[in-house]
Amino acid sequence: MHLLHYDYAFFYRAFLAILHPASAGGSLYSRSAEQSFMLRHGFLLLPHNQYVYPPQFALLFSPLGLLSFSQSALAWLTLSVFCYVVGVFLFIRLLLPQLRGIRLFALWMVIAILTPAQIDLAAGNVNSILFGLVAMSLYLLYVRKRPLWAGLPLAVAIVFKVTPAAILVYVLLRRQWKMFFSTLTFTAVLSLLDIAVLGPQSLVYYARHFVAFGQTSMKNGPAPYNQSILGVLGMLTKHHVMLLSPRTETAIYMVFAATCGILILWLTQRTRQNQRWDVALASLTPLLFSPLIEEMHMMFALPAILATLATALDTKTETTHLAHPSAKRRRQWSLRTLVTLEFLLLSLPTTFLLNFVTHRVPQLFFLHTQMFWVLLLATSTVMTQIRRPLATTSRESRWLGNSPHATEQERRAL
Repeated sequence: MHLLHYDYAFFYRAFLAILHPASAGGSLYSRSAEQSFMLRHGFLLLPHNQYVYPPQFALLFSPLGLLSFSQSALAWLTLSVFCYVVGVFLFIRLLLPQLRGIRLFALWMVIAILTPAQIDLAAGNVNSILFGLVAMSLYLLYVRKRPLWAGLPLAVAIVFKVTPAAILVYVLLRRQWKMFFSTLTFTAVLSLLDIAVLGPQSLVYYARHFVAFGQTSMKNGPAPYNQSILGVLGMLTKHHVMLLSPRTETAIYMVFAATCGILILWLTQRTRQNQRWDVALASLTPLLFSPLIEEMHMMFALPAILATLATALDTKTETTHLAHPSAKRRRQWSLRTLVTLEFLLLSLPTTFLLNFVTHRVPQLFFLHTQMFWVLLLATSTVMTQIRRPLATTSRESRWLGNSPHATEQERRAL
């Protein structure tokens, strides 16, 4: 029994169900067929795991089912690595275009050992691909100034996994109308393609069982599996630190999600559009409103950390709020310390260390909530900084001033 490519095995079975429904055990969402497939290929049988993605995802990737499982898994790994690298590259271009030399190399080395990406690639999940699609969408919107085309990669991400739809809501709040309607159009086209090939029944079945799929996945347990506030509360209840009923835990989660929603609504109405912090906050939205945050999902906190790093490295920070140079230096060093802490908590060595420590000293179980605290730190930093004037370095000024993709408003702001 093994766990390498474990998540991808569910995807591969779904691809086979599209290509060969009879030999693959029938329905795309057949639990018995999935369990039989997993046992036949030597995977550990976990009762609360199943294929929980939209049928469009299985349809678009079904050609991978023409390969053997090992060949298909290798192709998926290659695609995932490519999308993750492209995503990191585009987010650095978006948020840290001035970074060069040893600093840029060091940043890439740190990003390479982050736990979310390592787990996603090893398990064969889809988050690295979603990460690349979201990065492409935001890059097309903010750098290339192509809002209509920016809707395509976001639409693909949404039909692969519903949670990126939270980014579309943020786009709507920022009144990016062209991208918003473009995303809706492309999503509709991809859904109609699915209906044309598979018929409406699979899409209807998924919509009817969407909530049930999520509830089944959450039965895998609280933190460290689930790093959302719901998972942390579940861990504390499990270890009798707090005695909360499931209904109370759900109510606390709803209050948390509603608070985040109100703050985002208020910020988007009271602040001007700001590329750096809009990219950061938009990328966080799929995490903030999800009741289930696995460790691999936390790669979507990376843009917020990069945005904080960009502000920490600014040499010409706006001093409207920080009149004294020493105050500006203290703020920059505090942000650098925060970024270092966030990268450290997300790193693979820290995960290994926490696994070792909590195995030897079970009473320290609470240490395995580190990613939830990273999410809180990243979110609070973004929401605080988005209200400050954004500094523009001299290199960024030259790039915007000469770029044919910069808007007239951006040039006047320089």
